[in-house]
Amino acid sequence: MENRERSRSNSPQNCVKLHVKNLPLACTQEYLAQAFRQFGKVMDIKIIRKGSNGQPLRDCVYGFVGLENWEIANKAMQTLNANGWIINFSRETLQKKPIPPSKEQARHLQPSEKSFHYNSQNTNLMLSNIARIHPTHPIDHVMLHNFLNKQHPSASNITGVPEHMKKCYMVREVWVGNIAPTTDKRIIYDGFKNFGDVEAIETFSSKGFAFIKYRKVVEATRAYELGDETFLDGRYVKVAFADPSRRFDIVGDSISEDPNFKPIDDESIKNIFLGHPSIILSTPPSLPPSVKVSVVNNPISKSEPNRSLQTAKSEPSTSLGTVVWSGFMTRSKNYRVGIDATLVQGNDDCFPSTLYHVNISHRVQLSEITKFYILALVIIESSNETQQEIFDGYLKYFSEKQRAGYIAMKTSVLYVCPPIDEAKKLYPALKDSQLLGVFVDTQRKPEKQKDPHLEEIMNLLKNPEAIKHFNTLKQYLK
Repeated sequence: MENRERSRSNSPQNCVKLHVKNLPLACTQEYLAQAFRQFGKVMDIKIIRKGSNGQPLRDCVYGFVGLENWEIANKAMQTLNANGWIINFSRETLQKKPIPPSKEQARHLQPSEKSFHYNSQNTNLMLSNIARIHPTHPIDHVMLHNFLNKQHPSASNITGVPEHMKKCYMVREVWVGNIAPTTDKRIIYDGFKNFGDVEAIETFSSKGFAFIKYRKVVEATRAYELGDETFLDGRYVKVAFADPSRRFDIVGDSISEDPNFKPIDDESIKNIFLGHPSIILSTPPSLPPSVKVSVVNNPISKSEPNRSLQTAKSEPSTSLGTVVWSGFMTRSKNYRVGIDATLVQGNDDCFPSTLYHVNISHRVQLSEITKFYILALVIIESSNETQQEIFDGYLKYFSEKQRAGYIAMKTSVLYVCPPIDEAKKLYPALKDSQLLGVFVDTQRKPEKQKDPHLEEIMNLLKNPEAIKHFNTLKQYLK
């Protein structure tokens, strides 16, 4: 009766609705109200106890919580997700998410200091990878200066940012992910033109991402802050700052003084080619000449060459003990950390070559891993000392929760495990300062372990001499 009455009631039209997953069967509306009331006014709560077939849900239930506005809902989602909840905006709410502001409105919107900080943090992390021979080594400022002069001539030209950040390096280009293969530049331009003057758009639609270069750092920072989850061509896209170690001339504001230069606009987009051919950057001095630097938006680790950039090999992997992937790991927008993954078991093709970061906001029991066939194991560590403090926070958080991060890939699933006993059973050499990455094939069952004692007995029974002695012993016992 309660479910029937609830289904007839209409949710407030102006509330922002959150989808709350994996709730205990005994969860009540009062419990949810108490959890969300601390963030602001709760306008509506529903708990769904039956599946689409009309049968009661057996393992867990889920619910919807309506909050007064986007700011309250976003704060509640980020705070509770950081404490083990699984919360997303409901599909209904995403469909009515406010469209980006008009061009004139956007020009008066100054990005938050936090967004400028993310830009600076990401840029400096990537540049420090270029200027270090090893993560534990100090930055080689001569190497950094030479790299910037060659690849980013406008690095020191920056305006419109907070005064105390004018000496920081920041990029004016954003990476846009989750783009459909059929999405063209016009659609991307229409979705991001209001944030500033677009200088170039470069698409890799078959790989699901694009780069948008603006004229100014402040415009790219505005696109990062307001453009995330923009609905383009049937998909909600993700926005991140581009990697200056992989891209050309994106640090600082544009210094073009050409009087004939015209930023891309609604008219010119019909007549000019947006963007430019893919650029292969010259090999940074810290990498072996044999390793070409492509334009994928992956950070480079200086501890080892990034094996994910190389073409797949038919012969068995020789990468055991080396870093096979470097990138970012996130559990929310406020908790992003640069990491290196070192292969200790399996093949080095476990990470997709276009993968930019792994999101471990979804968490599961470690016992789930034992249900599937293990493809590869990697040791995960912070990419350098600037990321160590944040990484230590991940170690503490997941160890206390006794949970593993869950990331679904195209052909496998990656579990990120804390250094607890269950993980050390999978890899006994795991240190307390490391996380363990476990790639599994969810379509295959784990191989059964052979009992060494049983195998020894079976081998003995195959030996005629052993059978002879066994029969003699049996007669003696009689």
